[in-house]
Amino acid sequence: MFDYYWYVIKDNKNMTYEVLGPVFDDREYDAAVCKAQKNGHDISSTTANVSSTSLEELCNSMEAMGFKYDNMLSIKIGIL
Repeated sequence: MFDYYWYVIKDNKNMTYEVLGPVFDDREYDAAVCKAQKNGHDISSTTANVSSTSLEELCNSMEAMGFKYDNMLSIKIGIL
């Protein structure tokens, strides 16, 4: 049995974010985030458990911190 969670990519410079998932294995995403950071992108990532956080709650939380949703962020920085 797998624990599923949301994978959140944050562009700290542009104050944008994208939510991927639900996922149960983030190793590929983590490696891509590290590569993007090495290529000069000011990004970070975090996760939230699907069973305790809805997508709407997660997005509301990100937007309360001033981030705007960008459904192309992962493509722009080469994660997908």
